Amino acid sequence: MAFVTIYCSRAFSSCLKAKKNNKKVSPFLPSNSVIVIDVPKPPHPRFRNIDKSSLTQLVKKKNLNQLVGKHGGVQGLASDLKTNLENGINGDDEEDISRRHKAFGSNTYQRPPTKRFYRFVWEALKDPTIIILLVCAAFSLGFGIKENGLKEGCKNIQIDVVRNGMRQQVSIFEIVVGDVVRLKIGDQVADGFGRMLVTSVGISTTWGEMMSTINHDTNEQTPLQARLNKLTSTIDKVGLVVTFLVLVVLLVRYFTGNTKDANGNTEFNGNKTKVNDIINCVVGIVAAVVTIVVVAIPEGLPLAVTLTLAYSMKRMMADQAMVKKLSTCETMGSATVICTDKTSTLTLNQMKVTKFWLGQESMEERNSTSISDNVLELLHQGVGLNTTGTVYKYTSGSEFEFSGSPTGKAILFWAVMELNMDMEKLKQSCSILYVEAFNSTKKRSSVSMRKKDDNTINVHWKGAAEMVLAMCSHYYDVSGEIKVLDDVERKQFYQMIQGMASSSLRCIAFAHKKV
Repeated sequence: MAFVTIYCSRAFSSCLKAKKNNKKVSPFLPSNSVIVIDVPKPPHPRFRNIDKSSLTQLVKKKNLNQLVGKHGGVQGLASDLKTNLENGINGDDEEDISRRHKAFGSNTYQRPPTKRFYRFVWEALKDPTIIILLVCAAFSLGFGIKENGLKEGCKNIQIDVVRNGMRQQVSIFEIVVGDVVRLKIGDQVADGFGRMLVTSVGISTTWGEMMSTINHDTNEQTPLQARLNKLTSTIDKVGLVVTFLVLVVLLVRYFTGNTKDANGNTEFNGNKTKVNDIINCVVGIVAAVVTIVVVAIPEGLPLAVTLTLAYSMKRMMADQAMVKKLSTCETMGSATVICTDKTSTLTLNQMKVTKFWLGQESMEERNSTSISDNVLELLHQGVGLNTTGTVYKYTSGSEFEFSGSPTGKAILFWAVMELNMDMEKLKQSCSILYVEAFNSTKKRSSVSMRKKDDNTINVHWKGAAEMVLAMCSHYYDVSGEIKVLDDVERKQFYQMIQGMASSSLRCIAFAHKKV
């Protein structure tokens, strides 16, 4: 009805203008108007106060007035999306996830056919026999790998989200509107860490809209493909020389009577050989040589490597522990130089605290009861508050679950299990005043906190041991006494750090200052 009303009004308006100007015009085809009506999709019953289109416009136009005036700020927007900014969405409820998919879409986009695809179809139409043979070969090997499957594995990034009050990792394709994402060092953000409320996914985002329209037939190459292309270019040059020699040898053998047909008769016998037979034989030799130059040499090696990678990828998919390593297989397979950190190790990034020094004493043979109460309290604060990781425990009898960076999880596990740290009790007894996130330049992070019982304020630092040591003027011993850090003792600490680093250990130091 809206369309008919607007269309007719525009048509009559055009007729009136035409009549005034003594022109003839059809009332059904307005000559000077183009009507575009965007009919918004009605809101989902679960999300009555917000819809997909308004969310999309809110983000794309960066309309702060709309965010505050219409939705009541971030808190109001989260309420409209049925999201708790602390605990996230109800991730255990599959129906809730399904409703969000229906209301706001999924975090995927439809790729347009590429130029390579059209060339593939054209070649298939010209020579269907070759395509049938290739399809049969692919199915006989049981690849089951989609086009660009190797690249897609690299894009399946794992994201930290909070759902049902618990921090967990999900695929980037499983993110839904309303999710609370925990950002950390290494994510595609400027620096630091924080939380992000997801308001748009898939083609509703600027990135998704752009990626769904552009052609993906680009010249982007993986390191392995670049090396293969370089090798193929060299093979082409050598192959042309070899092929030319092969052509000369075959023609000389033929015209000197040294080749025989299937019946064992000499193919060329001077004037007795028919011209038609000579032409057919020469054409066959040239065709075979051209086939080698055009197909076998430039495409043989890349095809062999691609088939090997595809087969290996499928075999690795059977082992779930290897799935996360798929994205690095192709790159590592073509690596010639590997640069590591000062410990010179390549690990699974699964860490564990193996040594603990307090002052100049190793605590390997001691337990937490031998540490003075004031130092133990400071350690709890430095570990539990100066971190982006979390500790969960579902019920009183269940085991602890740790999340965060590999280093952070290892330190949290050590503090909870070895130093008897109670994360919940610690957070209730202190308030955070300021946080400085870890970055690769400073190699340390800090937190300023206030104890609620006596209002004392401490700044806690955590980071690379040599960086933290350079900031310190005193140190604690096991009994809790503060001692001056002179040049001699500072040198001893550096030697201890170097000794642990030479044993392939990552050295982390804690320091504090009462302010």
